[in-house]
Amino acid sequence: NDKPIILNSEITPLEDGCMKGGMINDYGVVTKAVSQIITRASEKLKFPIQEVVLIVPSIGFEVYRNSQTTNVVSPIGQINKIDIDNVKSQVSKAKVNEGSIIVDILPERYIFHDGESVEPPYGQMSDSLTIDAKLHAIPTIILNSFKKIISQCGLRICRIVVGIFAACGMIKNLGNLPKNYVLVDLGSEINSAALIGGNEPFSPMYSMFGSDQITRTLSDELNIDFLSAQYLKEKIGIDTRKTSYKTPLLKAVFSDNSDQVLQITRPRRFGKSLTMSMFYAFLTINYKDPSDLSRHQELFSNRQIYKERDFCKNYMGKYPVLFLSLKSVSALDFKGALDMMASIINSLADSLNFYKAVSICR
Repeated sequence: NDKPIILNSEITPLEDGCMKGGMINDYGVVTKAVSQIITRASEKLKFPIQEVVLIVPSIGFEVYRNSQTTNVVSPIGQINKIDIDNVKSQVSKAKVNEGSIIVDILPERYIFHDGESVEPPYGQMSDSLTIDAKLHAIPTIILNSFKKIISQCGLRICRIVVGIFAACGMIKNLGNLPKNYVLVDLGSEINSAALIGGNEPFSPMYSMFGSDQITRTLSDELNIDFLSAQYLKEKIGIDTRKTSYKTPLLKAVFSDNSDQVLQITRPRRFGKSLTMSMFYAFLTINYKDPSDLSRHQELFSNRQIYKERDFCKNYMGKYPVLFLSLKSVSALDFKGALDMMASIINSLADSLNFYKAVSICR
């Protein structure tokens, strides 16, 4: 039914810096990664993979329309494969912007003596054959770089498809979705948005800023390594608004069953104390009446987290919480600071003396 069947899926991470802005910087690393994917897939599927469909990035993607006519070769005027190939060959020579190259031809209709067809009209009788087609083009330098990788892997290319067009085809096959929409692609180096009309893409707009740049910014600002920053980005997300009540963070942190400790030590004015206050307000039990969640509902009923019914049932107002902030600790010497910190800890202990007798010596 013209729908792809996924027999195997492979992902191989690339070293940071070997790709930049959709361009290949290190052919050796990328070739090795592609070869590893092909080798593993061949072993799992138990047959050698020798040709591939190359899906290229949509950077610089352009859509053209073109119409060409050719004379039918057969002396009796019967349309055959050679006529389809001839008219497509003429279309492939259409003029596009300098520095770009046609990578895909999408026939919209074939016109012959007795009518027209969206499928190749093999066997129809006609003196000539006309094709109306859409043409997909990308920068030549990008196409050549990816073709080089495939060639170095010893593979043949049976078709080249632009990534955004492939995505539209997948979405179309999902069914029961709009035909007209905006397709946003959030990449590691580049973000793009394209208008989709009738399940077909038009020229997208690009921003040379992707998720890896966000990870690097987090890594620099929080003084943590790249992988830790990526973990925070994927589990918690990014909110660039000036004011934000980050309730989704609650679920991201407390639904994580790992033993990791979440430690955010900087930057200043990052909302660390506000986040602690939010955790405390959401999690802390009402010691006087544990069944009374009226205060929690007042604070969170109009927040996104309140829609997570199961999470709220298990976490909201269910735990004793020790909330300790040292923001107010300020003194002229170490002993004075230590005394102030001890006082804060004692006050916290006193507030919980009804729960369990606690004695802290200064």
